[in-house]
Amino acid sequence: MAENIIEKNLETVFDPQRPFLGLRSFEENNKSQYGGRDTEIKEIFTQIKNTGLTVVFGKSGIGKTSLLKAGVIPELQKNLFFPMYVRIDFSSDKNPLFQLKDLVFQKLNEQDGTIPEFGTRTLWEYFHDIKLHNGLMTPVLILDQFEEVFTIGKDKSREVLELIIELADLAENHVPMEVQKRYEDNATIMSAKYGERKYSVVLSLREDYLAQLESYKRYMPSINSSRYRVVQMTAMQALEAATKSSNGLIEKDVAIEIIKKTAGVTDRGFDETAIDPDNETRLKVEPFLLSLICFQVNEKAHRKRPRQNYFRSCISIQCAGRY
Repeated sequence: MAENIIEKNLETVFDPQRPFLGLRSFEENNKSQYGGRDTEIKEIFTQIKNTGLTVVFGKSGIGKTSLLKAGVIPELQKNLFFPMYVRIDFSSDKNPLFQLKDLVFQKLNEQDGTIPEFGTRTLWEYFHDIKLHNGLMTPVLILDQFEEVFTIGKDKSREVLELIIELADLAENHVPMEVQKRYEDNATIMSAKYGERKYSVVLSLREDYLAQLESYKRYMPSINSSRYRVVQMTAMQALEAATKSSNGLIEKDVAIEIIKKTAGVTDRGFDETAIDPDNETRLKVEPFLLSLICFQVNEKAHRKRPRQNYFRSCISIQCAGRY
């Protein structure tokens, strides 16, 4: 049964003639096109598996959403985790915490029809009470674009604080104050099941908002220790990304020429990196720029035949000196 559950979420659908996405993010069904981030995928997966909270951060355009959707989520699915990718609409009139609870229930219920509704339970109570497929799968709550708490949600400070406190109790596995009071009032002993943590939380945001997230560290102290910074690709990672994404439309030597046209990359620098890929001073390639150039080159090639010859002429004539 578990294998069927996983396979349902790992279908791959894409246009083989237009494999490059430009400035769009990779989705789960683009996983076979997504390359160059194997190390990051493994490291983030390990952190999620071992901790209650993982904060993924990096500058705008570094590829955090693509890394999560096309890299980390499929890796989690292969290992019997159930990732729930969520983006809260802070421009909505609906309370952000209520939005989150509704979205979590919908995703869990679609996967396992026996999952109950939230009712009056906190996030902490709910994630301790549910057993997804009788406990075979571990829920992972992924909140992307979390900087919107501080941008779009800046005028909803009270509601945002409610959301943060419940997320903090969940991530830190702290018994919420209202739950403690309920047990004290009823003079009852809390079940031992509440001591276990069978879930994980991921917050992804732009690094220029990391300091503002740290303002909540009194609620969520793991913010300071459980982090993962996404940085630019190395030249070798970029080469893998370009060739894998191309779905066989471009050869390795052509992909190298594309990378050499990106900002800050020189022929000499690339050659030195290729000789010593583990050198910490290796070149850095901006993922969004690489994706955009590949997309533009492919769109031009798509309109002209033969494709392989046109790729080469497009690199040498159209791209030289323009990027």
